[in-house]
Amino acid sequence: MGKGQTLAQKILARHVDRERVEIGEVIFPKFDFYICQEMPFPEFWKETESMGVTELANPDRMIIVADHEVPVLSMKGRNRWTRTLELIDQLRIKHVFKPGNAGIQHLLLPEKGFILPGHLTCSFDVHALNFGALGCYPFTAVYEFPAVMATGTIWLTVPETILVHLDGKLPYGCGIRDLALCVIGMIDAKMADSRAIQFTGSGVSELSVNERMILCGVMTELGVETTLIEPDEKVFDYVEKVAVEPFVPLYGDKDASYAAEYHIDLGELEPMIAKPPNPDNVVPLHEVAGLNINSAYIGSCQSGTIEELRAAAEILKGRKVHPDVPLLIVPSTQETYRQAAEEGLVEVFAAANAMMLGPTCSPCFGMVFQMEKGEVRITTATRNDRGRMGSLESDIYLAGASVVAASAVMGKVTDPQELMV
Repeated sequence: MGKGQTLAQKILARHVDRERVEIGEVIFPKFDFYICQEMPFPEFWKETESMGVTELANPDRMIIVADHEVPVLSMKGRNRWTRTLELIDQLRIKHVFKPGNAGIQHLLLPEKGFILPGHLTCSFDVHALNFGALGCYPFTAVYEFPAVMATGTIWLTVPETILVHLDGKLPYGCGIRDLALCVIGMIDAKMADSRAIQFTGSGVSELSVNERMILCGVMTELGVETTLIEPDEKVFDYVEKVAVEPFVPLYGDKDASYAAEYHIDLGELEPMIAKPPNPDNVVPLHEVAGLNINSAYIGSCQSGTIEELRAAAEILKGRKVHPDVPLLIVPSTQETYRQAAEEGLVEVFAAANAMMLGPTCSPCFGMVFQMEKGEVRITTATRNDRGRMGSLESDIYLAGASVVAASAVMGKVTDPQELMV
């Protein structure tokens, strides 16, 4: 076995001020940023206060993003937001993104320059693995987040890494979600549990930074500890324009050891879909093609990028959404919404009778656009467990933006290649 360190080890070692850390070692690292959405923050602070804590450990490194209860739909929600604003002032939180100047945090914060190569972040939301696309190590602490707020750290175990080699280029008609679904359908969840996944190979260089973020983010559904990609010139071009502070990238050693290695030829991929009730219940799209649907949704932290919106617009241009199948489209950030408008994509969506919302997570977890008993939805959302978007007796299918748009037009699960010319 090689004595070199993986990228995950290198980043963790830096954040405990050491030359190296060992697989399986328990450490208490210092994080670069601590990230929480607005909705649970008041309850988190109440729990933190119950420990006798009166101030945040690192208020200058705390980030609050309003992306879940947006727009606010109830007085209870309004009161939560009011309390969050009060706490932001009280606790001197430096970085705050409010509705209208924000977006879905896992795509917004890289866009705003807070996620940088070599960084280690701590997020409450488990879908923060998008950040790994920039050579950052994203760590999530759910129930432990109040303790992180109080102390500035939390224990974590240095993980083994699974290496996934990507070669070639995605074929016409296949998008990044097809690749992501292929990966989570290929790797057993028991293998992935508590390990890191790192993507490498010539195929990575063919992917945009946004596509890499979606690929990394979807890996959450395997129960991995984190997801990583070593930074290249595309990443540097992306972050150097927006970086909020200097950064030093890290790379794994050539003689590092890996728990397992997989190889994927991107050119051999076909459209994929995840059947309910789990995101890793993945099959080729043709096995489900023809299934009638009742609604469609494009958005979430695992979609809604400008590339995803372009893919949807390519299908929808000159067509109408099926009259019995409402299609909701949600850009990932305010900047993405603006860009989509400049490129004429919003006009295409309107002409196709699709609905649009500003950047928000709310449809993904069923706060709006709920489903009734017996309904079927196809979506680019994060999960498809029972009851996530409404009735426990509804079915959610996960796919890429092109598949969702084609299905919305036809009123049934459809391979987008049938509509592409």
